[in-house]
Amino acid sequence: MSNESVPSRVIALATIDSVPTPDEAKRVADGESGAVVGRDFAQPLVQADATSHPLVRPLQHHVHRTRQVAEVSVLESEADSAIGSGAAADSVGTMTVDSVLLAPAWIDWAWAANAIWIDVAGRVYDPAGRLLLDPSRLIEVAHSHQEAVLPSSVDARRRQSEVVVEVRNRLVDPVEGLMPIPGVEEVQPLEASDVARRSLALFLVATRAESMLSNRPLDPQLMQQRCPLGFSALSPAEVGFMSDRSASSPGVAAESLVWRYESLLTLQWALDMQFELPWPDEHADLTSVTRLMVDLPDQDIVDQARLRSTDQLLVAAELHHQLYFAVAAAQASGQDVPAGLDPGVICERLIALSWLLNLNAPGVGGIASSDVVPDSTEPRIVAETWDSTVAWVEDGMP
Repeated sequence: MSNESVPSRVIALATIDSVPTPDEAKRVADGESGAVVGRDFAQPLVQADATSHPLVRPLQHHVHRTRQVAEVSVLESEADSAIGSGAAADSVGTMTVDSVLLAPAWIDWAWAANAIWIDVAGRVYDPAGRLLLDPSRLIEVAHSHQEAVLPSSVDARRRQSEVVVEVRNRLVDPVEGLMPIPGVEEVQPLEASDVARRSLALFLVATRAESMLSNRPLDPQLMQQRCPLGFSALSPAEVGFMSDRSASSPGVAAESLVWRYESLLTLQWALDMQFELPWPDEHADLTSVTRLMVDLPDQDIVDQARLRSTDQLLVAAELHHQLYFAVAAAQASGQDVPAGLDPGVICERLIALSWLLNLNAPGVGGIASSDVVPDSTEPRIVAETWDSTVAWVEDGMP
């Protein structure tokens, strides 16, 4: 490996755009364009194999949540040459960059705005300028600066800490080292009307699955006539199921899709149609879930839809995220599932919340960037991300 030169400039990719930069002239992009510009600057990271290093996937998610981009000069100081040079010798004497020297105001801003720094070579640094990842050295798992920190927003860390306390109080051992679910300013929930349409679609899917398992299958055409709004919000996989063109046999598909009652309950709660989301140790009360869908006119469900606060949604997502991995850890070690938890209920709720909050970052984990259109008025386009979210959660939320 040849000696590496210290970069003269670095690019900040921040997931929070409400924190003003120390010098507004250095801001390159913000808002929706921030993610596009951020991906362009971070191509070595974006294109890296997510399984090649444990930091690749979380950093890719960070890039795709970028909301603010700034370009900053790296400082040079003989007095601080140890860090200012940003160079350190590896075991064979090759000089490698492991840090960059930044002005204190920019470091403070980076922590507040939840920013990472990327240089022209694609190396990624934490808010303080310490090397997190070098895409050219992924085979060296321990090449990061020993004090580098993978950043997360203040409210995300607070929320995770509070949820961990609740989980422990429920006699569940949380998995150490999990990254928190993103913060309020880092997510963009779907429109309430889109969530309401999906609830109608889930009701159709779960009801048909239940009817098939009881050997009294409902007629999909009649269901479509009675609930066209729900049919318009079916995902591609659900369209196949409703038309008996599912990839798996109808019986196998029905056994899986009858669980969508649990996702439906979650969306009803998110829409404030249910008073609470109970502890996930038992199945949904189908009488309560179905009555809401039957008694209320479909158009009223959509027109009157409103979501709970983003903070409430994130607390629920963080809780089920913690429980998901706690259950997985127990099962992997051959232990009983803790606290009477129902893995299927947890999984379905996490699918619904992850889809609603767009937690599976576009371009990561199988979703193409063009697939995610949070503000789209076309129900089918929004529903397309459901299938990818199902696969993402069932694959372990990589």
